[in-house]
Amino acid sequence: MLTAELNEADTTAQGEAHPGRARRHRWTPDEAREAARLSRESRANRRDRTPPSDEDIERGLRERAVSDPRAAEILLRWLQRPRSDERIHHVDLDAMSEAQLESLYAGLVEGRGAAEQ
Repeated sequence: MLTAELNEADTTAQGEAHPGRARRHRWTPDEAREAARLSRESRANRRDRTPPSDEDIERGLRERAVSDPRAAEILLRWLQRPRSDERIHHVDLDAMSEAQLESLYAGLVEGRGAAEQ
């Protein structure tokens, strides 16, 4: 008796989904071929694309952070990352020796004192 009820429920559940509601989870052969074609094209073009710039990455993170707390956390970490391209007037301060930094500081202080007079 119970087996008959379960089998009857299976036949009822196998029918088409109501139009406008969730579709069946299986692809038709045409849909599968189209998805495979798009995937192949995407992989084939990947090497030709340039990687996104830091500005593009930050813009995307900011857009997603508005509604996604995880994206907001990723954005905060992105903004706190060490940046190798932080140069001031094309001078990489991190690469300078202590003597070079002291010389630069002395020159800036002298220039500032002369500008104030």
